[in-house]
Amino acid sequence: AVLREMFDKGVNDVSDVQTVVRDPVLASVPKAHTVSNGVPAVITKPRGRAAEEVRRLTTNISFVTPKDLKQQNVIIVTSTNPREGKTTVSVNMAAAFAEKGKSVLLIDADVRHPSVAKALGMNSGVGLVSLLAGEVSAKEAIQPYWKSYLQVLPAEEQKTPSGIILGSDAMRQLVDQAAERYDYVIVDTAPMTVANDAAVFAEKGGVLLLVVGQGVAQKKALREVVKEFRMSKTAIRGVVLNMVSVNNAGRSSYHYHEDHEDAGSSSKRKSKSGISRSKSKH
Repeated sequence: AVLREMFDKGVNDVSDVQTVVRDPVLASVPKAHTVSNGVPAVITKPRGRAAEEVRRLTTNISFVTPKDLKQQNVIIVTSTNPREGKTTVSVNMAAAFAEKGKSVLLIDADVRHPSVAKALGMNSGVGLVSLLAGEVSAKEAIQPYWKSYLQVLPAEEQKTPSGIILGSDAMRQLVDQAAERYDYVIVDTAPMTVANDAAVFAEKGGVLLLVVGQGVAQKKALREVVKEFRMSKTAIRGVVLNMVSVNNAGRSSYHYHEDHEDAGSSSKRKSKSGISRSKSKH
């Protein structure tokens, strides 16, 4: 057992996270059905385990946000490496806040590898980069999704170093204005091993969330990211353990509606639950 622990370099459960990151784990989001056919689980399976964990996350965020924190309604999402599911967490959080009647702007700030529009099946031809360059207006760049007060600012793939774009005065003004207008602003940033954009954003304020993918994240890389945040005096407010296997997700007996949803929702999934990109009956 000791040898197995020594040679096991991956993050497999909450205890692995807590040996590296001393900040609280706010939720453990299951791997299955987080986003299906361009629609978040909060919408397609509102009573499923994933949706409930995302709601738990949005509630717990309020508990770990200091009262004196600048821009408490700005949530910055990052991960250590790619493929840990930070974008699926971001889009589900946006849907969960909108479900409560809150106005939300979801910004794809991962300009090296944009993924929000792809995850939601939206057009990414015009977005953040064009808006910051003054080529389009906010009305042209921002798209509604599901509900009128859930809005998405996608990003076009850009070869220009992300620091130049995201560290600009125009980007800072955009976030400041969005924080004034919306109840919540969710900023999906690049993984920390790719760029330290999340630290740049968090330096100005906002709630920093670190998404850790079970079975994907490596302890060594996670330690290095935590060390980098500490060096820059950037506080991680909470961790999301993502892509958790169903057997390890916990609280399984509570979700007694999930099997019923699986049996009765196949026709809904084929039509993306009847969701229009601009309007919805929900």
